[in-house]
Amino acid sequence: MSPDLEQRFDQFEQRFEQPAHLISGVSESLHREMHDGFRQVTERFDLMETRLNRHGALLQTGARWSARMSAWCEDTDKLPDLEQRVRELERKRNGNSETLG
Repeated sequence: MSPDLEQRFDQFEQRFEQPAHLISGVSESLHREMHDGFRQVTERFDLMETRLNRHGALLQTGARWSARMSAWCEDTDKLPDLEQRVRELERKRNGNSETLG
């Protein structure tokens, strides 16, 4: 190969070598930035998941408590009816019309 052609080839190679390093550097930098960005998003989602799980547990606990209280109220409301039935049975058993209590 002639020295002139070899010199041109070297110049050509140098021109394309610099952009190749530049592109490689930009690519690596972009890769690092994206990796850090996704890591931050993942950490944020993990925090949100923890918070939402806690809210869900509190809601579930509250719903259970409300259901138990509702059942307890219904049972408690039946007590006066039971007391009245006992009074009537006692009255019939004793054969008098006086009320207890």
